[in-house]
Amino acid sequence: MTRNIARAMIILSAVLWGTSFPVIRMGLQYISPILFLFLRFSLATMILLIVLFAKGVRPGLRDIGGLVGLTGVLNAVAYALQFVGQKFTYATNAALMINTSPIFTAIFAHFLLEEKLTKPRAGAIILTFLGASIVILGSSSALKLRVIGDIICMAAGAIWGLYVAEAKRLREKGIDELELLFIWFLFVAILGGVASPLEKPRILLNIQAIFAVVYTAIMCTVLPFLLWYKALRSLEASSSSNYFMLEIVVSALAEAIFLGLDINMLMVLGAILIVVGVYLTDYFYREGGIAYQCRK
Repeated sequence: MTRNIARAMIILSAVLWGTSFPVIRMGLQYISPILFLFLRFSLATMILLIVLFAKGVRPGLRDIGGLVGLTGVLNAVAYALQFVGQKFTYATNAALMINTSPIFTAIFAHFLLEEKLTKPRAGAIILTFLGASIVILGSSSALKLRVIGDIICMAAGAIWGLYVAEAKRLREKGIDELELLFIWFLFVAILGGVASPLEKPRILLNIQAIFAVVYTAIMCTVLPFLLWYKALRSLEASSSSNYFMLEIVVSALAEAIFLGLDINMLMVLGAILIVVGVYLTDYFYREGGIAYQCRK
């Protein structure tokens, strides 16, 4: 797979994940957070199981230990924190806090993957984060920050930073994508099922609630995870995670279209900085000569 194809796959996954924030925010009006998490990933797990059976694959849990188990737990806990955090803050706020993950990924990748965090690469990451901050500060919701929700979502971002770095190590072991994603989704569904009774689960079944669950299960879980994990074959962990900052732009645009968020020049400037930062991060990794395929 060429780097350009991998970039396109990462960008598409980021766009799809970016649409999840306003949809989750809408769904949380009718479904309690952990129950929403359980429903979304139960459906995603069933869809992936059908795909596996259609391909003649019988998924097993024989490889559930080690890195598979660790990444499964990290992903599940991060998602739980995101859903709880989004209950207390706005979609764009949550998108920014969660997408601090590239900063944490770069740090973890420096120690775990030998993806050296040189000054130019660190500067590109900071530029991307600055652009994301400007997008949020340029939105009307930025004046109404909900600190508790933001802190919880940033904690999710930190955990996902470690998850991306560990997932890259797992990618190098050549485990089948579909089986691995099945296990990851199953972890989140189990966590949601176990933890849901602790929050006094509630659900109001209407078209909005059903849409939120089905859309996030298919378009924000199964499809983008497949695209992202396949792209890890050709992109470094730090470089790939930096593309996630594009979710901020998509989230802001979705809020503008569906929730009436005003787009202004600050948000446009932030979007430009994000794109430039993403490009420079990838460029500096290529210039450093440590692309994943070159280290095999």
